[in-house]
Amino acid sequence: SYNENSLSKLITNYNSCVEKPFPFVKYGFILGYGLRDIEIVENSLSEYKNFVNNKYRGSILPGLFIDCPIDMSYFSFHTDIYFSKQGYSFTKTTTSMGYDFVANMTSIHLPLLIRYTLPKMMLRPFINAGFNCTYNLQNNTTLYQTLIDPNYIELQTIDEKSYISKFQIGFASGVGIEYKLNHNHSFFIELRYNKQFSVSKNTINNNQLELFTSINI
Repeated sequence: SYNENSLSKLITNYNSCVEKPFPFVKYGFILGYGLRDIEIVENSLSEYKNFVNNKYRGSILPGLFIDCPIDMSYFSFHTDIYFSKQGYSFTKTTTSMGYDFVANMTSIHLPLLIRYTLPKMMLRPFINAGFNCTYNLQNNTTLYQTLIDPNYIELQTIDEKSYISKFQIGFASGVGIEYKLNHNHSFFIELRYNKQFSVSKNTINNNQLELFTSINI
């Protein structure tokens, strides 16, 4: 842009004979794959932690991103909006009881990150960290308890209370590489970790490991 910050950056680099990329706003498409788990904390589901916790399910992550330089520096404000959909089904059987836990989640994710990009010309490593907000469009859970007897099997209880809250907040951090395709376009690849906490009591937390590819337009 023809403004004071942009022109000052250009003239400073020119006078210093510095060969560094020029920061500008980038936006485009992202496509990734995420592994997300269900993490039961200290609530009414605590007795089922051993057969539910740390079981990851995968999902395709389509979305959009925008990356805005902060004061024409190599720090930037980075945010995405993307979708995920996971389904879980876990079973545990003892000598007298059978437990079946089913959960379905369809979510919109909005990470708010600060990114630092190493000012190289072609391959530009970057790191970012910040907050992550999730809205679960679908957050259904069902728990079945079945009595197992040598002579019969009896379904005793069905708990259809949702143990996944509509809103979750947490933190996110990631590392990646930006590859310059031409003057205006770059290809990105990033590995990111999210930790999501429910905002209400007696609900479930999540961990998510994500691999993103993206390109600015």
